[in-house]
Order: sequence, then C-alpha cells, then structure tokens
Amino acid sequence: MRTLLTFIACFYFFKASLACSCAEIPSIEDAYFMTQVIFSGTVIQIENVSLWETVTSDKRMQVRKEYQQRHPNAAFFDNAIIQKVSIKRTKVYKGENINDTLIIFTPRSGAACGFTWFKVGEDFTIYASIYNNYLYNYTSFTNLKALQLPNSYWTNQCTRTFVYREQEAETLLQLSRD
Repeated sequence: MRTLLTFIACFYFFKASLACSCAEIPSIEDAYFMTQVIFSGTVIQIENVSLWETVTSDKRMQVRKEYQQRHPNAAFFDNAIIQKVSIKRTKVYKGENINDTLIIFTPRSGAACGFTWFKVGEDFTIYASIYNNYLYNYTSFTNLKALQLPNSYWTNQCTRTFVYREQEAETLLQLSRD
C-alpha cells in the first residue's frame, strides 16, 4: 500500500511539474501595450502540424538541422504538436498590415501553455506575437521575422486571448484610438 501511495504521489508531482505556469493574466491596458498584434476574428479552420511547418519553407530544413544538432533527442518536434488556427479577421486593435485571414500557432497541449479552446465558427480576441519560443530559445536565429510564415503569429494561454467579449473589444477600441 505504501508503495502504491508513493507511486501516486510521484506521478502527481511529476505531472504537476510539466504543467503550464503563467504569471497573472495582464489587464486589458497592460496587455495592449505589451502585445505586438491584437485582433478579433472567427475561427475558420484548425489543424495540427509539426514545429517545422511553422517556419517558411526556404528556412525549414536549415532550422530543423540546427535544432536537431543541438537537441538530437527532440524528435517529438516531427510530430503534430502545434495547433494551426486559421482566422477570418473582423477587427484589428493593434498591428499594421494585418491581412483578412491570419494563421495563429499555439502548442496543442495545455501543459505547454497552448491555447486549446479554439473552436471552428467561434469568435475570439487574439493577443499575438511573432515569437516562436520553441525556436527563439533553442536556435541561433535572432531574426524570427525571417522564419515566420506570412500572416502568422503565436499565442498561448498566458495572454489575454479568449472568446470574444464586447466589453473587452470596446476597451481595446478606445486604446487603439488614444
């Protein structure tokens, strides 16, 4: 019995150590000033892709090779661990040259801080950036914009990204006018 309890306790703490940990979600005002791109839109498609599919095709092999040289046991990045969400934009609150249809990438796992609540046909307010932390933290590429697919951004559950709320949209609209 003691062995079983020890196993359960170890499993619980191991699992907890893998969970996403966010600081407090910022206020709308703070998030507005901290975030590169903020927009509202409707989810039109969701698919799962590998990390390499989030990089421009001309840089994909180079990034993959460099990453795997530094991390030879990271073959799980070949799996579809990223959620690719296509969104029809309805309103831009912050950002320039934002197309009508955008791609948002996020980890598929909530434990990796992925925003896992997207649903086709639902409206969301997205707080996004160009930063792909998987690559930024683990490769020598400093110009992430050069690796970014056109019209694509990243979000996670530590941002204010959430189902569209009219009151939040009104506050964002006011901030965008100031």
